[in-house]
Amino acid sequence: MTKKALTVSIVIPAYNEQNHLAACLDAIALQTVAPNEVIVVDNNCTDDSVAIAMRYPFVTVVKESIQGVLWSRTRGFNSVKSDIIGRIDADTLLPADWVEQVLEFYKVPGHQDHALSGGCYFYNVRLPHFAGWIQGQVAFRMNRL
Repeated sequence: MTKKALTVSIVIPAYNEQNHLAACLDAIALQTVAPNEVIVVDNNCTDDSVAIAMRYPFVTVVKESIQGVLWSRTRGFNSVKSDIIGRIDADTLLPADWVEQVLEFYKVPGHQDHALSGGCYFYNVRLPHFAGWIQGQVAFRMNRL
């Protein structure tokens, strides 16, 4: 019996993200393994965010009229059809092998009942890797408390 290949969806809540969304979607377009679907959730955008998202043929735009990231994220989660959901912000620049790494992680049988979360680096600050390390250390220690 052959196992069904895992699928990945990326959900991006958006409220007036026209200054960041194109770069985010460009990074997704460059993935070494394409996600099965990308959902941008229009959370009452009044700028060009929706028009930008619709320029990408791999993007599906869904509408959430209740304002707030909680509602927007949930609407996106409820819209996916994939096994794995990646939730990112509109200013996220994913590494080119992000989807590939997620799929590799979940190929390991012992990982299939785990949630995966990763660190991040701020690309618009001085010493982004050091700042990301500091943030990770603070978050780790706070979570242990």
